[in-house]
Amino acid sequence: GKTRIVASFYPVYIAALNLADGVEGVEVVSLTGPTTGCLHDYQLSPDNRITLSGASLLAVNGAGAESFLDGVLAQSPDLPVVDTSAGVPLIESGEHHEHEGHDHSEQEEVFYNEHIWTSPDRYRRQVENLRDGLCEADSAHAAQYRDNAARYLAKIEEIRTAFAETAAS
Repeated sequence: GKTRIVASFYPVYIAALNLADGVEGVEVVSLTGPTTGCLHDYQLSPDNRITLSGASLLAVNGAGAESFLDGVLAQSPDLPVVDTSAGVPLIESGEHHEHEGHDHSEQEEVFYNEHIWTSPDRYRRQVENLRDGLCEADSAHAAQYRDNAARYLAKIEEIRTAFAETAAS
């Protein structure tokens, strides 16, 4: 009977906690735990698979951060996934990988910086995407998710304003 939101890692977990705050019957868990940091070299563990098996919804950062989940998600086509990076303008990471294409011409693969939660403007969009995904997946609590999101987005705006004022001074 519980809605179990599994967040891929700490920044997404914090957003999910804020949006689900006080919502009865909703549990938020972090797939990778609070000390994992970035997911560049993360390896999925058996415990992670158990956590995912009980998920009602998986919230991910997106933008390529969770490549370790590709195989598991292919095996779980019914698990709703909210990609919080949807529609967020990404910044090229500066890393490029060149390889030969099928027509033997060189192709360049461009990588993007997935650390989008570090920008208040981009993080705001991530929170909005998470809000929308939660409302769709758990419509019974949509009003609470929207109210919580409004409060959390106001906090993010305060931080954005403080950053802007500091940068201007």
